[in-house]
Amino acid sequence: MAAAYSQSMKTRLLWALSLLIAFSPLIRSSEACGVSVYWGQNLAQEGSLRELCETGYYSYVNLAYLSTFGCGRKLALNFTDHCDAASGGCKSLSTEIQACQNRGVKVLLSVGGNDTSYNQLCSAQDARNVADDLYNTFLSGSNPDGPLGDVSLDGIDLDIEYPGSVNYWDYFVEALANYRTPEKNVYLSARASCSYPDRDIGKAIDTGLLNHVAVRFYEDNPQCYCSGGPERTLETWNRWSSSLPEGTQLFFGRSPNAAASQCALDVFINEILPVIKTSPNYGGVMLLNADSQISTIHQAACDSHSCGISVYWGQSLNEEGSLRDLCETGYYSYVNLAFLATFGCGRKLRLNLTDHCDADSGGCRSLSSKFQACPE
Repeated sequence: MAAAYSQSMKTRLLWALSLLIAFSPLIRSSEACGVSVYWGQNLAQEGSLRELCETGYYSYVNLAYLSTFGCGRKLALNFTDHCDAASGGCKSLSTEIQACQNRGVKVLLSVGGNDTSYNQLCSAQDARNVADDLYNTFLSGSNPDGPLGDVSLDGIDLDIEYPGSVNYWDYFVEALANYRTPEKNVYLSARASCSYPDRDIGKAIDTGLLNHVAVRFYEDNPQCYCSGGPERTLETWNRWSSSLPEGTQLFFGRSPNAAASQCALDVFINEILPVIKTSPNYGGVMLLNADSQISTIHQAACDSHSCGISVYWGQSLNEEGSLRDLCETGYYSYVNLAFLATFGCGRKLRLNLTDHCDADSGGCRSLSSKFQACPE
């Protein structure tokens, strides 16, 4: 009986050590759970990029905007009073971008914006060319002389708001998605109108290649109006939610400066969020600008969502795939590296991750880059 008890305790100890010693550093940051924000157009309100990320409230920061591209035009950034990209003044953002990424925040470049004079695509081939230019300039990590310096952004966001133009954004999205590899995911998102389907990026959404779509529920649009109650807003949400391709998440877009056309904050938190969070493709909240109420919004948007799924990784290469692949599913809050198999009584610590890598020869050091890829 004593031997059985001893063996049971030993098993429980190894189990506990796999939880505590074999780490859970791969936590999807609880400080940045499903809130996306645009940065670059309001210096006084949003502060520096580093300060924004250090609040811990944001999962995604969209740098707004790449305002000039397409039809043979040279790529040009417009971050208003933050920096002057034309003179090389935005290269200093590289350290702030890396600081955000080190916190697990995905940093995307938003293309488009309100100035529609210089940001249109002329053909399917033009769309592919612009996608290639964006990847090589901002995402590849191999262009230290680019407008943002030595950076490798996480992806591209679409904010396309011009009427009546021929739409080539599906070709653009497909070209960028072709750069996705097991080592580097290219995250793709878009900001859409309340009206379904979106006249400008509907084809891009239909490709099923976007990671998430954020609907502008702050528009002066009858489908967004909240006067008299949230019913119309919820109807529009349900229309979008039921129509998105499988695997594309839906974000609810708000603006701190559009109180007249969107639901009041208390209505949003108490009557809208509890409903939309039950949608299977609910992804979170998108903010057009940094919001002084972000603490309240973040808590309401993330509470009881992404509620702690833990998984063991390291003992079944064929079934579990790479660590990066596992984390990029977005399903897990904790990943336990299994196992630290040897320890105690003067023995040298030794990892056993079966066929994934050989720690004795230093082969598991390559996992370090995967750790940084895991936080969301």
